[in-house]
Amino acid sequence: MSVMEEGSEPRGEPRLQVWIGNNDPIAAEQLGKFIRELAVDYRRQTEGQLVLVRLELGSTFLEFADQAVAYSNYVAAPLVFMEAAKRMRQFYKFLAKQLKGPSDDQLLLRPPLDPSSARLLEIAANAKADLRITQVAEVKTIELKFPEVLMRNEAAKIKKKKRNKAAAAEGGIYNTPVEFGEITERVRAQALSDPNQLESLIEIVVGLLRSSGAGHQLPSLAQNLEAHNLWQAAVIVRRHIVAPKQVNLRDDG
Repeated sequence: MSVMEEGSEPRGEPRLQVWIGNNDPIAAEQLGKFIRELAVDYRRQTEGQLVLVRLELGSTFLEFADQAVAYSNYVAAPLVFMEAAKRMRQFYKFLAKQLKGPSDDQLLLRPPLDPSSARLLEIAANAKADLRITQVAEVKTIELKFPEVLMRNEAAKIKKKKRNKAAAAEGGIYNTPVEFGEITERVRAQALSDPNQLESLIEIVVGLLRSSGAGHQLPSLAQNLEAHNLWQAAVIVRRHIVAPKQVNLRDDG
């Protein structure tokens, strides 16, 4: 698609471009989930806020910017620009590690992908599409042809399945998904009324989930809190999440 090669934005601008070479339309629900998950991953990795500044259809093209410089005259605020550029470089490196990562024969030895990377691979695989992500400032590009997209998406699904299997085994008989709505509202109320007690409340919630055999659902709770902009609470929850051992990923069961 020519829009990727033309690079309409000036060199040096801290933006991220995502191109999916689909021929058939992509479901709005899937695209919406990807945009939301990408923003959450950006906030988690950089503490910045990502905004969508451009969307083109046909082949799908999305352009994102750091909110700090998305619509401002950052030439007058070089420090703001440099901080935003640093965040964008950091996030691009994160995506490169997620989407390209190790050699093909090592794919199943890695932990499961973060939400936005897994969603992007799934969308491109379902669309039988090539995939490109470009960091505009340094003109760096991650490029995956459809066969590689398909392979990495299958590996991601296998790893997720094994993680869920291990989590279910750890959780014993408690395999019913937890409804987080009430928990989220209580956390929000606590954050507004007495933020100094927020950590104590989260500790209690984590303890209750673990004692009921639902400790494996802590990542879902953290993502739910992030989706509701309760970032501090999500950080506290993530302190209690133990990464799965790689040996479990090698075990085909």
